[in-house]
Amino acid sequence: MRRVLWRVARGWGRDGQAPGCPERFDAEFLRWVWRWHTDSRARVLRKLAEHGKSARQILLSSDREVEEFVHGFGR
Repeated sequence: MRRVLWRVARGWGRDGQAPGCPERFDAEFLRWVWRWHTDSRARVLRKLAEHGKSARQILLSSDREVEEFVHGFGR
């Protein structure tokens, strides 16, 4: 949720979306973000296990893991 609020604060009114895909910030979206871990995460992980057997999967669970992963591309 912190990241969503930060993104909205930084980019409000910015025209960075693809044509026809306006950035929306409403109660429905906030509820989806708030409940994603409870409502969707298990299903997404199941689908990845089912359909992504040949693909390399990387699960990043913290800000630090994301930083290390992104910085690893430059090496």
